[in-house]
Amino acid sequence: MFRGRTVSNDANHSPAAAGTVLVDDPSVLERQMAPWEVLCRPLSAGPLGYRTEFLKNPGFVIYRAGFDAATRFQGLTPPNMMAISAPVCLPEGTTFWGQHAPVSGFVGSDPGALDVTFAAGYEHALALVDMDLLRRNVPEGPFGRLVHALARHRIPASLACVRGLAQWIAATVASARSYPEVTREAAATDAIGQDLLGRLAGLAEGLSPLGRPASLTARERGLRRALEFLRYAETGTVSVPDLCRAACVSPRTLQYAFQEAFGLTPQNLIRRRRFHAARWALLCADPARTTIARVAAENGIYQLGRFAGEYAHLFGERPSVTLARAPVDPPPSLTLRLPPSRRAG
Repeated sequence: MFRGRTVSNDANHSPAAAGTVLVDDPSVLERQMAPWEVLCRPLSAGPLGYRTEFLKNPGFVIYRAGFDAATRFQGLTPPNMMAISAPVCLPEGTTFWGQHAPVSGFVGSDPGALDVTFAAGYEHALALVDMDLLRRNVPEGPFGRLVHALARHRIPASLACVRGLAQWIAATVASARSYPEVTREAAATDAIGQDLLGRLAGLAEGLSPLGRPASLTARERGLRRALEFLRYAETGTVSVPDLCRAACVSPRTLQYAFQEAFGLTPQNLIRRRRFHAARWALLCADPARTTIARVAAENGIYQLGRFAGEYAHLFGERPSVTLARAPVDPPPSLTLRLPPSRRAG
């Protein structure tokens, strides 16, 4: 399912870790990509061939990643984090939020909806940064312009700037993987964080003032509230009425918002999340102690007579085939939390 290595420190030093992971199964990849909350759908037959090299810290994550197979991701971007992606290899067919990939500049996101398609051979270098950490280190005006650009998923920049960040991420991650001292010493990881924040501050300073950002529509505000509720809700029990109450909008408004963001109704997205949760549970389960019906029911799927057929349509195999495999262990994710005695920043 996955192959990899993680180099980490003990809890008495800087909480950081570096590693490399190779993943071929979409359900395993969904766990590896945390704090992204994604539904991964391969668009072609064969293994994903996903590979990543990463350096993670509670305040930021930097990594390089690539795909051998075309893949679509729908779901939620990381909570309270900005993401900035520097494309390294941009094959035709790659789209971001339904739009063709930009020919120049960065792709970015703030906390919210995610819908991207990576064509086979796509590669990028990416940085995730805690929004509060960024706010403390970037002046108010440039910070506001950067946030506005992130919400539009396009950050103007020269090709040299994009390449420069991608090369810096690749070199920094390679150093952290090769020399464990980088993740063990607070001074080293703090210096990496300051260099990253300096690069982002410089990028923000170079953004042109765009006037007063347009206010969010009621539909956009409702979508954000609904997604924030969905992020922490129980997958097996959350309902469309729950989302409407959290979003303070009508079912019709919520449906339009989800259709715009994902091309799915709220009920369809909820159902897909349940099926993906069920597949992960089957991958981790002991076949001698678990039944398919129990896993489905535990994840809020009650039409058990149709479950196997829908499951096979989504994942290309019947649930019995998934359950028969040897149980898998969770891969190392991109999330690294602080020990209780420490805090970020």
